[in-house]
Amino acid sequence: MTEERLLIERAQKGDKYAFRELVEKNKENVYRLAYDLTGNRHDAEDVLQEVFIKAFRSLSGFRFEAKFSSWLYRITVNTCNDFHTTNLKKQATYYENIENIKMIENSVTKNNPPSIDRLAESSIMKEHIEYALHQLTTPERSVFILRQYYDLQLK
Repeated sequence: MTEERLLIERAQKGDKYAFRELVEKNKENVYRLAYDLTGNRHDAEDVLQEVFIKAFRSLSGFRFEAKFSSWLYRITVNTCNDFHTTNLKKQATYYENIENIKMIENSVTKNNPPSIDRLAESSIMKEHIEYALHQLTTPERSVFILRQYYDLQLK
């Protein structure tokens, strides 16, 4: 019986030290794959953590039909795919919100004094803008607020 198999069996029985050793033996290769798939260090580190959390949670289902590293690679690829899908949804929401804000800005003209209807619309639009801002990440929201409300230049 190989050392890796013994570690896996011990980890399946709840030995956290055995699982930690499996992580140490595989983290460089998993990180490299995650980096290749995500294209940057920060995302690769996030994926790396998520992969080992998923591996820990589903370790009891590992049946030794494939190499442990192959099993981890499959989890890594799936996690990267999920990561990309989530980021694409966030980006789509971000750009949709920016377009809505631009539309609102264009609809409000300085030459047109606001009517009661326009004030009501403005109040509704304000709620939409606040909602859109809360959909942004903290750095994105900070940049938008500093640029739009404080008229600071982006550098």
